[in-house]
Amino acid sequence: AFAAEVAGQIFDHLLTNGQFHALPRTILDFMFVFPIALRRIKENSDAVTTDKLVAVTADITREVKNADSKRTFVARTSSTKNLVGYASLEEVSHTCTAEDLCTGLIYLQRQAAEDLHDLVERCTEAI
Repeated sequence: AFAAEVAGQIFDHLLTNGQFHALPRTILDFMFVFPIALRRIKENSDAVTTDKLVAVTADITREVKNADSKRTFVARTSSTKNLVGYASLEEVSHTCTAEDLCTGLIYLQRQAAEDLHDLVERCTEAI
C-alpha cells in the first residue's frame, strides 16, 4: 500500500510540477526503472547527472528485456493457494523497493520544472 501511495505522489508531482499535460506511454516503466538506475549510480559512487540517468535507465531496460526470456519460475502448490516465485535471488536484481521509489520521488522533487521535464522525457524515450 505504501509503494502505491508513493507511485501516486510521483504521478502527482509529474503532472503538477513537470509541465506534463499528458504522461508518456512508458511512464509506469520509468517509475520503477528510474529509482533502480538512481540506486545503481549511487552504489557505484558516480555523480548523478541526467545523461548518466538516461544511459543507466537504457542499460537496465535492456537487461530486464534480456532477463525476461531466461527467467525460471518455481510454482509451489499448497492446499489453499498457488505460489509462484523465482528460482534464485540473482533473478530479482532489478527489484524496485518502496525505499527506492521514495528516493526517486525525492530526486524528482528536487529538480526544476524544465530539468524534470527533460529528465522524464529522455528517460522514457530510452525505455
